[in-house]
Amino acid sequence: MTLDARADAARGYILLGVFHLHILFALLKVAPDPSAFSASLLQIKMLAGHVSAFFFLGGMGARGLKRRTVESVAMQSIMLLLLAVLSHVGGFVLNALIYGPPATLHDLLRTLVRPILHGTGYSTFVAWFFVVLAVIRPLVYLFERSRIGFAAAAAVIAIVIAYGESRHWPYNLYEWRNWPFAALFFLMGMRISRSWHVPAIMGAGGLLLSLAAAWFNGPDIWRSGLCWTCNLDFLPFPMVGTAGFIPLVLLQEAGFLLFLLWVAQLERPAWPRRIAGWFGRYSLHFLLLHGWVITACYPLLIDALANQEKKLLLMLVLLLNAPVHALLFLLLRPLLNRAIALCFNLSRGLVALPPTLRPSVRMRIPAP
Repeated sequence: MTLDARADAARGYILLGVFHLHILFALLKVAPDPSAFSASLLQIKMLAGHVSAFFFLGGMGARGLKRRTVESVAMQSIMLLLLAVLSHVGGFVLNALIYGPPATLHDLLRTLVRPILHGTGYSTFVAWFFVVLAVIRPLVYLFERSRIGFAAAAAVIAIVIAYGESRHWPYNLYEWRNWPFAALFFLMGMRISRSWHVPAIMGAGGLLLSLAAAWFNGPDIWRSGLCWTCNLDFLPFPMVGTAGFIPLVLLQEAGFLLFLLWVAQLERPAWPRRIAGWFGRYSLHFLLLHGWVITACYPLLIDALANQEKKLLLMLVLLLNAPVHALLFLLLRPLLNRAIALCFNLSRGLVALPPTLRPSVRMRIPAP
Protein backbone atom coordinates (compact mmCIF):
# COMPACT_ATOMS: atom_id res chain seq x y z
CA MET A 1 0.00 0.00 0.00
CA THR A 2 1.28 3.49 -0.81
CA LEU A 3 1.62 6.05 1.96
CA ASP A 4 -1.00 8.29 0.36
CA ALA A 5 -3.43 5.36 0.22
CA ARG A 6 -3.01 4.74 3.95
CA ALA A 7 -3.55 8.43 4.71
CA ASP A 8 -6.67 8.47 2.53
CA ALA A 9 -8.04 5.39 4.28
CA ALA A 10 -7.38 6.87 7.71
CA ARG A 11 -9.17 10.12 6.81
CA GLY A 12 -12.02 8.11 5.31
CA TYR A 13 -12.55 6.09 8.48
CA ILE A 14 -12.70 9.32 10.50
CA LEU A 15 -15.20 10.84 8.07
CA LEU A 16 -17.46 7.80 8.23
CA GLY A 17 -17.27 7.95 12.01
CA VAL A 18 -18.25 11.64 11.96
CA PHE A 19 -21.27 10.86 9.75
CA HIS A 20 -22.33 8.12 12.17
CA LEU A 21 -21.91 10.13 15.36
CA HIS A 22 -23.85 13.13 14.09
CA ILE A 23 -26.84 10.86 13.56
CA LEU A 24 -26.54 9.71 17.17
CA PHE A 25 -26.40 13.32 18.36
CA ALA A 26 -29.59 14.00 16.39
CA LEU A 27 -31.27 11.03 18.07
CA LEU A 28 -30.36 12.20 21.57
CA LYS A 29 -31.75 15.68 20.86
CA VAL A 30 -35.26 14.27 20.57
CA ALA A 31 -35.02 11.45 23.09
CA PRO A 32 -37.31 12.19 26.06
CA ASP A 33 -34.92 10.19 28.20
CA PRO A 34 -31.41 10.09 26.65
CA SER A 35 -30.29 7.59 29.28
CA ALA A 36 -32.63 5.06 27.64
CA PHE A 37 -30.33 5.10 24.61
CA SER A 38 -27.32 3.81 26.48
CA ALA A 39 -25.68 2.30 23.38
CA SER A 40 -25.77 5.65 21.59
CA LEU A 41 -24.45 7.49 24.64
CA LEU A 42 -21.63 4.99 24.99
CA GLN A 43 -20.62 5.33 21.33
CA ILE A 44 -20.57 9.11 21.60
CA LYS A 45 -18.51 9.02 24.78
CA MET A 46 -15.96 6.61 23.33
CA LEU A 47 -15.63 8.11 19.86
CA ALA A 48 -16.67 11.77 19.65
CA GLY A 49 -13.27 13.22 20.55
CA HIS A 50 -11.49 11.38 17.76
CA VAL A 51 -12.14 14.05 15.14
CA SER A 52 -8.80 15.32 16.50
CA ALA A 53 -7.16 12.53 14.50
CA PHE A 54 -7.52 14.84 11.51
CA PHE A 55 -4.88 17.07 13.10
CA PHE A 56 -2.48 14.14 13.61
CA LEU A 57 -2.94 13.19 9.97
CA GLY A 58 -2.55 16.80 8.87
CA GLY A 59 0.78 16.93 10.67
CA MET A 60 1.92 13.66 9.12
CA GLY A 61 1.30 15.18 5.71
CA ALA A 62 3.16 18.40 6.55
CA ARG A 63 6.61 17.18 7.57
CA GLY A 64 8.17 19.68 5.15
CA LEU A 65 6.20 22.64 6.50
CA LYS A 66 9.32 24.34 7.87
CA ARG A 67 10.83 24.56 4.38
CA ARG A 68 7.83 26.28 2.83
CA THR A 69 7.62 29.99 2.15
CA VAL A 70 5.53 32.36 4.23
CA GLU A 71 3.38 32.99 1.15
CA SER A 72 2.53 29.33 0.63
CA VAL A 73 1.63 28.81 4.30
CA ALA A 74 -0.51 31.95 4.27
CA MET A 75 -2.21 30.87 1.05
CA GLN A 76 -3.36 27.54 2.46
CA SER A 77 -4.55 29.10 5.72
CA ILE A 78 -6.55 31.73 3.86
CA MET A 79 -8.02 28.99 1.67
CA LEU A 80 -9.17 27.12 4.79
CA LEU A 81 -10.74 30.28 6.22
CA LEU A 82 -12.55 30.80 2.93
CA LEU A 83 -13.78 27.20 3.09
CA ALA A 84 -15.17 27.92 6.55
CA VAL A 85 -16.99 30.98 5.20
CA LEU A 86 -18.25 28.98 2.22
CA SER A 87 -19.51 26.22 4.51
CA HIS A 88 -21.28 28.75 6.71
CA VAL A 89 -22.81 30.80 3.90
CA GLY A 90 -23.96 27.66 2.09
CA GLY A 91 -25.56 26.38 5.26
CA PHE A 92 -27.24 29.74 5.87
CA VAL A 93 -28.69 29.83 2.36
CA LEU A 94 -29.98 26.27 2.61
CA ASN A 95 -31.56 26.97 5.98
CA ALA A 96 -33.21 30.14 4.65
CA LEU A 97 -34.57 28.38 1.56
CA ILE A 98 -35.94 25.37 3.42
CA TYR A 99 -37.00 26.76 6.78
CA GLY A 100 -37.45 30.46 6.02
CA PRO A 101 -35.16 33.51 6.03
CA PRO A 102 -34.37 35.59 9.13
CA ALA A 103 -37.28 37.76 10.17
CA THR A 104 -35.36 41.01 10.68
CA LEU A 105 -32.17 42.68 9.54
CA HIS A 106 -30.76 42.19 13.05
CA ASP A 107 -31.40 38.44 12.80
CA LEU A 108 -29.75 38.40 9.37
CA LEU A 109 -26.63 40.10 10.70
CA ARG A 110 -26.59 37.88 13.77
CA THR A 111 -26.89 34.59 11.88
CA LEU A 112 -24.97 35.38 8.69
CA VAL A 113 -22.40 38.11 9.35
CA ARG A 114 -21.49 37.76 13.03
CA PRO A 115 -20.14 34.18 12.78
CA ILE A 116 -17.81 35.25 9.95
CA LEU A 117 -16.46 38.16 12.02
CA HIS A 118 -16.16 36.16 15.24
CA GLY A 119 -14.87 32.94 13.67
CA THR A 120 -17.36 30.81 15.60
CA GLY A 121 -21.09 30.07 15.82
CA TYR A 122 -21.44 28.94 12.21
CA SER A 123 -24.53 27.55 10.52
CA THR A 124 -22.76 24.20 9.94
CA PHE A 125 -21.01 21.80 12.26
CA VAL A 126 -17.81 21.53 10.20
CA ALA A 127 -16.73 25.14 9.61
CA TRP A 128 -14.95 25.18 12.98
CA PHE A 129 -12.50 22.53 11.74
CA PHE A 130 -11.41 24.65 8.78
CA VAL A 131 -10.89 27.64 11.07
CA VAL A 132 -8.79 25.72 13.58
CA LEU A 133 -6.63 24.14 10.88
CA ALA A 134 -6.18 27.57 9.27
CA VAL A 135 -4.90 29.03 12.55
CA ILE A 136 -2.63 26.23 13.73
CA ARG A 137 -0.75 25.78 10.46
CA PRO A 138 0.99 29.20 10.67
CA LEU A 139 1.48 28.74 14.43
CA VAL A 140 3.19 25.40 13.88
CA TYR A 141 5.19 26.91 11.02
CA LEU A 142 6.40 29.65 13.38
CA PHE A 143 7.22 27.06 16.04
CA GLU A 144 9.33 25.12 13.55
CA ARG A 145 11.14 28.25 12.36
CA SER A 146 11.63 30.15 15.62
CA ARG A 147 10.87 28.98 19.14
CA ILE A 148 11.32 32.53 20.45
CA GLY A 149 8.96 33.91 17.83
CA PHE A 150 6.40 31.24 18.68
CA ALA A 151 6.67 31.96 22.42
CA ALA A 152 6.15 35.67 21.76
CA ALA A 153 3.13 34.97 19.53
CA ALA A 154 1.64 32.58 22.11
CA ALA A 155 2.08 35.19 24.85
CA VAL A 156 0.35 37.86 22.77
CA ILE A 157 -2.50 35.47 21.93
CA ALA A 158 -2.91 34.52 25.61
CA ILE A 159 -3.04 38.21 26.61
CA VAL A 160 -5.64 38.99 23.95
CA ILE A 161 -7.77 36.00 24.99
CA ALA A 162 -7.54 36.90 28.68
CA TYR A 163 -8.47 40.51 27.91
CA GLY A 164 -11.38 39.36 25.79
CA GLU A 165 -12.65 37.11 28.55
CA SER A 166 -12.46 39.99 31.03
CA ARG A 167 -14.34 42.26 28.63
CA HIS A 168 -16.95 39.59 27.87
CA TRP A 169 -16.07 39.31 24.20
CA PRO A 170 -17.91 36.62 22.23
CA TYR A 171 -17.21 33.13 23.49
CA ASN A 172 -14.50 31.08 21.75
CA LEU A 173 -13.38 33.62 19.14
CA TYR A 174 -11.98 31.81 16.12
CA GLU A 175 -12.40 28.54 18.01
CA TRP A 176 -9.38 29.29 20.21
CA ARG A 177 -10.37 26.63 22.71
CA ASN A 178 -9.42 24.02 20.11
CA TRP A 179 -6.03 25.54 19.27
CA PRO A 180 -3.78 24.08 22.02
CA PHE A 181 -4.68 20.42 21.48
CA ALA A 182 -4.95 20.79 17.70
CA ALA A 183 -1.49 22.40 17.47
CA LEU A 184 0.00 19.76 19.77
CA PHE A 185 -1.49 16.90 17.75
CA PHE A 186 -0.35 18.52 14.49
CA LEU A 187 3.20 18.77 15.85
CA MET A 188 3.08 15.16 17.06
CA GLY A 189 1.90 14.05 13.63
CA MET A 190 4.85 15.82 12.01
CA ARG A 191 7.20 13.70 14.13
CA ILE A 192 5.63 10.41 12.99
CA SER A 193 7.11 8.82 9.91
CA ARG A 194 4.48 8.30 7.22
CA SER A 195 6.19 5.00 6.38
CA TRP A 196 5.93 3.66 9.93
CA HIS A 197 4.22 0.26 9.92
CA VAL A 198 2.24 -0.07 13.15
CA PRO A 199 2.49 -3.59 14.67
CA ALA A 200 -0.82 -5.34 15.25
CA ILE A 201 -0.30 -5.62 19.00
CA MET A 202 0.38 -1.88 19.20
CA GLY A 203 -2.69 -1.04 17.13
CA ALA A 204 -5.01 -3.26 19.18
CA GLY A 205 -3.41 -2.04 22.40
CA GLY A 206 -3.93 1.54 21.29
CA LEU A 207 -7.66 0.92 20.93
CA LEU A 208 -7.90 -0.57 24.43
CA LEU A 209 -5.87 2.31 25.86
CA SER A 210 -8.08 4.86 24.12
CA LEU A 211 -11.31 3.26 25.30
CA ALA A 212 -10.07 2.99 28.89
CA ALA A 213 -8.86 6.60 28.95
CA ALA A 214 -12.18 7.87 27.59
CA TRP A 215 -14.16 5.76 30.08
CA PHE A 216 -12.31 6.88 33.21
CA ASN A 217 -11.75 10.51 32.23
CA GLY A 218 -13.73 13.19 34.00
CA PRO A 219 -13.41 16.68 35.49
CA ASP A 220 -13.53 15.34 39.06
CA ILE A 221 -11.01 12.53 38.68
CA TRP A 222 -8.83 14.14 41.35
CA ARG A 223 -11.59 13.45 43.86
CA SER A 224 -13.13 10.25 42.53
CA GLY A 225 -10.00 8.49 41.25
CA LEU A 226 -10.37 5.74 38.62
CA CYS A 227 -14.06 5.14 39.17
CA TRP A 228 -16.08 2.83 36.88
CA THR A 229 -19.34 4.77 37.18
CA CYS A 230 -18.42 8.33 38.20
CA ASN A 231 -18.16 9.99 34.78
CA LEU A 232 -20.48 8.06 32.49
CA ASP A 233 -22.13 11.26 31.24
CA PHE A 234 -18.87 13.13 30.64
CA LEU A 235 -17.76 13.59 27.02
CA PRO A 236 -13.94 13.80 26.92
CA PHE A 237 -13.20 16.15 24.03
CA PRO A 238 -9.76 17.70 23.31
CA MET A 239 -10.77 21.31 23.82
CA VAL A 240 -9.99 23.86 26.53
CA GLY A 241 -12.61 23.45 29.24
CA THR A 242 -13.89 20.04 28.12
CA ALA A 243 -10.79 17.82 28.22
CA GLY A 244 -11.26 16.66 31.80
CA PHE A 245 -7.98 15.18 33.05
CA ILE A 246 -5.50 16.27 30.37
CA PRO A 247 -3.09 13.29 30.60
CA LEU A 248 -6.01 10.93 30.00
CA VAL A 249 -7.33 12.82 26.97
CA LEU A 250 -3.81 12.79 25.51
CA LEU A 251 -3.60 9.02 26.06
CA GLN A 252 -7.07 8.66 24.57
CA GLU A 253 -6.12 10.37 21.31
CA ALA A 254 -2.60 8.94 21.01
CA GLY A 255 -3.98 5.43 21.52
CA PHE A 256 -6.69 5.98 18.94
CA LEU A 257 -4.13 7.23 16.42
CA LEU A 258 -2.16 3.99 16.77
CA PHE A 259 -5.34 2.00 16.18
CA LEU A 260 -6.35 4.16 13.22
CA LEU A 261 -2.99 3.86 11.48
CA TRP A 262 -2.98 0.11 12.04
CA VAL A 263 -6.49 -0.35 10.62
CA ALA A 264 -5.71 1.91 7.66
CA GLN A 265 -2.73 -0.25 6.67
CA LEU A 266 -4.55 -3.60 6.77
CA GLU A 267 -4.61 -5.30 3.38
CA ARG A 268 -7.34 -7.86 4.18
CA PRO A 269 -10.24 -7.57 3.86
CA ALA A 270 -9.65 -5.05 1.10
CA TRP A 271 -13.16 -3.61 0.68
CA PRO A 272 -13.36 -1.56 3.93
CA ARG A 273 -10.03 0.11 3.17
CA ARG A 274 -11.07 0.82 -0.43
CA ILE A 275 -14.35 2.40 0.65
CA ALA A 276 -12.65 4.47 3.35
CA GLY A 277 -9.89 5.45 0.93
CA TRP A 278 -12.42 6.75 -1.57
CA PHE A 279 -14.09 8.94 1.07
CA GLY A 280 -10.74 10.11 2.41
CA ARG A 281 -9.44 11.03 -1.05
CA TYR A 282 -12.16 13.68 -1.25
CA SER A 283 -12.18 14.68 2.41
CA LEU A 284 -12.50 18.43 1.78
CA HIS A 285 -15.46 17.81 -0.53
CA PHE A 286 -17.18 15.55 1.98
CA LEU A 287 -16.61 17.92 4.89
CA LEU A 288 -18.25 20.75 2.96
CA LEU A 289 -21.07 18.47 1.82
CA HIS A 290 -21.65 17.01 5.27
CA GLY A 291 -22.03 20.44 6.84
CA TRP A 292 -24.69 21.32 4.30
CA VAL A 293 -26.46 17.97 4.71
CA ILE A 294 -26.69 18.54 8.47
CA THR A 295 -28.09 22.05 8.00
CA ALA A 296 -30.60 21.06 5.32
CA CYS A 297 -31.71 17.61 6.45
CA TYR A 298 -31.14 17.13 10.16
CA PRO A 299 -34.03 19.34 11.37
CA LEU A 300 -36.31 17.15 9.23
CA LEU A 301 -34.61 14.05 10.57
CA ILE A 302 -35.04 15.20 14.14
CA ASP A 303 -38.76 15.77 13.54
CA ALA A 304 -39.04 12.32 11.98
CA LEU A 305 -37.27 10.68 14.90
CA ALA A 306 -39.56 12.49 17.30
CA ASN A 307 -42.77 11.37 15.59
CA GLN A 308 -42.08 7.90 14.23
CA GLU A 309 -40.96 4.53 15.50
CA LYS A 310 -37.42 5.55 16.38
CA LYS A 311 -35.58 2.24 16.30
CA LEU A 312 -36.64 1.20 12.79
CA LEU A 313 -36.07 4.67 11.31
CA LEU A 314 -32.76 5.04 13.11
CA MET A 315 -31.49 1.74 11.75
CA LEU A 316 -32.51 2.76 8.22
CA VAL A 317 -30.80 6.16 8.56
CA LEU A 318 -27.60 4.62 9.92
CA LEU A 319 -27.47 2.13 7.04
CA LEU A 320 -28.11 4.74 4.36
CA ASN A 321 -26.03 7.54 5.88
CA ALA A 322 -22.75 6.89 4.03
CA PRO A 323 -24.42 5.82 0.72
CA VAL A 324 -26.52 9.00 0.69
CA HIS A 325 -23.40 11.13 1.22
CA ALA A 326 -21.67 9.24 -1.59
CA LEU A 327 -24.62 9.74 -3.95
CA LEU A 328 -24.84 13.45 -3.17
CA PHE A 329 -21.10 13.79 -3.74
CA LEU A 330 -21.36 12.17 -7.16
CA LEU A 331 -24.27 14.44 -8.09
CA LEU A 332 -22.70 17.63 -6.75
CA ARG A 333 -19.06 16.91 -7.49
CA PRO A 334 -18.73 19.59 -10.22
CA LEU A 335 -20.20 22.20 -7.87
CA LEU A 336 -17.93 21.12 -5.01
CA ASN A 337 -14.89 21.17 -7.29
CA ARG A 338 -15.69 24.70 -8.41
CA ALA A 339 -16.33 25.88 -4.86
CA ILE A 340 -13.02 24.55 -3.56
CA ALA A 341 -11.16 25.84 -6.62
CA LEU A 342 -12.72 29.28 -6.06
CA CYS A 343 -11.43 29.35 -2.46
CA PHE A 344 -8.01 28.25 -3.65
CA ASN A 345 -7.84 30.88 -6.39
CA LEU A 346 -9.04 33.64 -4.06
CA SER A 347 -6.42 32.74 -1.47
CA ARG A 348 -3.75 32.67 -4.13
CA GLY A 349 -4.81 36.11 -5.33
CA LEU A 350 -4.89 37.53 -1.81
CA VAL A 351 -1.27 36.64 -1.13
CA ALA A 352 -0.34 37.88 -4.64
CA LEU A 353 1.95 35.03 -5.64
CA PRO A 354 3.97 35.74 -8.79
CA PRO A 355 2.68 33.82 -11.84
CA THR A 356 5.76 31.60 -11.91
CA LEU A 357 4.92 30.28 -8.43
CA ARG A 358 1.25 29.60 -9.08
CA PRO A 359 0.31 25.89 -8.94
CA SER A 360 -1.24 24.21 -11.94
CA VAL A 361 -5.02 24.42 -12.15
CA ARG A 362 -5.13 20.64 -12.32
CA MET A 363 -3.24 20.14 -9.07
CA ARG A 364 -4.85 18.00 -6.42
CA ILE A 365 -6.27 20.07 -3.58
CA PRO A 366 -4.37 19.04 -0.40
CA ALA A 367 -6.41 17.06 2.11
CA PRO A 368 -6.80 18.42 5.63
